[in-house]
Amino acid sequence: MRPTVLACATAALLTLSGCGGTAEAPVANKTANYGPAWPAEAPAYLPAYPGAMMGNFKPGTGATAAGATITFTTSDAPEKVVEFYKSRAEGAGYKQVSDNSTDSAGAKNRIVALEDKGTKRSMSIFTNASQGMTSVSLIFSGEKAK
Repeated sequence: MRPTVLACATAALLTLSGCGGTAEAPVANKTANYGPAWPAEAPAYLPAYPGAMMGNFKPGTGATAAGATITFTTSDAPEKVVEFYKSRAEGAGYKQVSDNSTDSAGAKNRIVALEDKGTKRSMSIFTNASQGMTSVSLIFSGEKAK
């Protein structure tokens, strides 16, 4: 019994020793929570979705990486969100290459992929609808975030 208590106390001390201390220095390309603001780094063809609750912006890794992920939620149906971004992407030269949907345990998922072969850009629109809300991830690559 005594070795078990000693082992638990040692584990607790090691865990607590990692708490507190100095704040972590900012690291480039970390996820940033933009709150209510849309990231200025988003391409012009990916404007803020009307009424969206902003989630995160995650630029590509590395100094020369191209692309990013933007997440948000909305009460609009996935179809409306997909059409909003698909029409803007097509106006920017993208063509749809796939559209897949699943319906599992009350959650509806959809992934629409688009690409612009001439500029080697690609983007995907991921939606997940559950309990009256739609979670959205916009992923674009082939161009550096602003």
